[in-house]
Amino acid sequence: MLAKWSMANEALDSAEGGGVDQALDRIERAVDRLEAAAHRIGDTETAVLSELTTRHRKLKDKVASELRQLDLLLANLPQ
Repeated sequence: MLAKWSMANEALDSAEGGGVDQALDRIERAVDRLEAAAHRIGDTETAVLSELTTRHRKLKDKVASELRQLDLLLANLPQ
């Protein structure tokens, strides 16, 4: 089986001037581009998640503060 693969590889190399090696190089470069794109997407998602977390915390703090103020107002209403 390995001999057939080797023969096929040599035939492609000679027929296409290194076709298999060139194809493998193209595939490796494509994988590198895909990995880089995945990292960029991951970085973007991390930034968005961080921003949403910050906004959520601020909103939660604001709501808690407003509820405390409402409690004070209700506590001071005449009976």
